[in-house]
Amino acid sequence: MVVAALLAGWWVVFQLPFDFQKLLSPLRKEPKVWLAYEVDVTAAYDAAPSEPASVLEATRLALETRLRPFFGRNVTVGVRGREVVVGLPRLDAAALRDVESIIQRSGRVEVDRVIDTPELFGGATGSLPPPADEGIALSHEDVPDGPGPDGQTKLVQSTYAYAALAPEQHRGESMEECRQRLLRWLQTFSVPQDRQILLQPVREASPSPSTTRIDRGWRTFYVARPPGLTSKDLQDAEVAQDTNQPNQSYYVAVTLSPQGAQRFEELTATNLQRRLAIVVDGVVDSAPVVKAKISGGRVSISVTSSQIESEQRLEASRLAVELTLGALPAPLRFLRVDGMDSSDGGV
Repeated sequence: MVVAALLAGWWVVFQLPFDFQKLLSPLRKEPKVWLAYEVDVTAAYDAAPSEPASVLEATRLALETRLRPFFGRNVTVGVRGREVVVGLPRLDAAALRDVESIIQRSGRVEVDRVIDTPELFGGATGSLPPPADEGIALSHEDVPDGPGPDGQTKLVQSTYAYAALAPEQHRGESMEECRQRLLRWLQTFSVPQDRQILLQPVREASPSPSTTRIDRGWRTFYVARPPGLTSKDLQDAEVAQDTNQPNQSYYVAVTLSPQGAQRFEELTATNLQRRLAIVVDGVVDSAPVVKAKISGGRVSISVTSSQIESEQRLEASRLAVELTLGALPAPLRFLRVDGMDSSDGGV
């Protein structure tokens, strides 16, 4: 049932400039390419560090579930020490990159309560002020923080750290390099176990709707742990389009399980006029203000990396499939490719 639904869902992707047909029509029946990944069992999302064998087996099963709809029995996933090894049919370089993207994204979604009080950057811990020569600064924003004594929404001044992309002293850096620069400074702060610092990419609209959004840097969000919702609360995910907006942007409509829907209703009821962070793969996707208790078990995840319609639809389709196929139990680190063959541009 799930596979049929997934295959039907992926027909949307097939219409895009993205050659998934190569994934469904491998050139060889026997695996010719082996991708090796290290499983960081010490950073498992749910299992205890003392359970490496169960984390490795869960990772193997998760990857097998992700890839079987595309390759059927022509994919092999095994465990070797602390590695998982994926055997694939022969693919060209572009198709292999797409498969690697499917493998490595965690497919994890969380909904976290944002802490907008001056708890983090109050000066008690960490390296303050931020190093000016690193292009990092503290910024402020007025945000809702629940109803006041008179029943009206009260505002608080929330402080966050912002790292601008490629300042004078870091010309030519990538968004990932900018993110790592901000993370290095944030490591000077002592964060309690029931709190976490998350990052969100800062992008602005391009003057031309036919180009991607302009990357500007990264900012912080300070959230409460454990999360109010996790990937375990997801039941389904599908691509949708907001026809009420001028640009009719695409997003992923997530349906929660009955238990997840109940938890989400309680979470929104107890956080009225406060922000909740929707987190995908460890990155803040959005932080909407809760206007009212939300029933019905539906959550929307925006796709903001591009203004181009086809790219938005593609990214939403990828994310929907990853969420439906299930989350990885632990982070993966790519190690190597075995069985390389440069003929015909393939591997």
